[in-house]
Amino acid sequence: MSYTQLQSDIGSWFARTDLPTATFISLAEQEMNRTLRLQGMEEISQETPGSQLDNGLWKLPYPADFLQLKHIERGGDRLEFVSNNQMNVDADPAYTIADESILLAGNDPVDLTYYKSVPVLSDANTTNLFTTLGYDALLYLALDHAANYMMQPGDYRQKGIERMAEIQQQDYKAAHSGAPLVQRG
Repeated sequence: MSYTQLQSDIGSWFARTDLPTATFISLAEQEMNRTLRLQGMEEISQETPGSQLDNGLWKLPYPADFLQLKHIERGGDRLEFVSNNQMNVDADPAYTIADESILLAGNDPVDLTYYKSVPVLSDANTTNLFTTLGYDALLYLALDHAANYMMQPGDYRQKGIERMAEIQQQDYKAAHSGAPLVQRG
């Protein structure tokens, strides 16, 4: 399904052509970005801290599409999260978070694994992860915003939330391939 189809479906649902459907879709996408954490939202990027702070730590701003950190590795070793008051320049391999940045001991490159926001739909970007995996959830959430706009409440929101839960559950199952976890060591 596409952005154009989604806009059409919203208008058809209410038999109206004068609705600001782009706004409703944008609000629905924002909610899905806040709620869902899917494999297709995972990003791995190598980053190098950019500036050193007065306390000797190095600051790495979040990437522009950053939603949530999954983990950080340096040289193949996973870094440990510590609180701000436990972090010091000798705390390697550790990190902390402050001011929408990751604070690290040392400025060697790190591999960030994080959840990124799904690119928004537009006339130029007509499909995304949400239209592929959760068109119905996106539609129901957009319909909820349209219904609120027209002051015609319905149960669209609940249906959207239920669909998002199903999407998250299916993605979890797919990530684990249905096989039991085997501990190695």
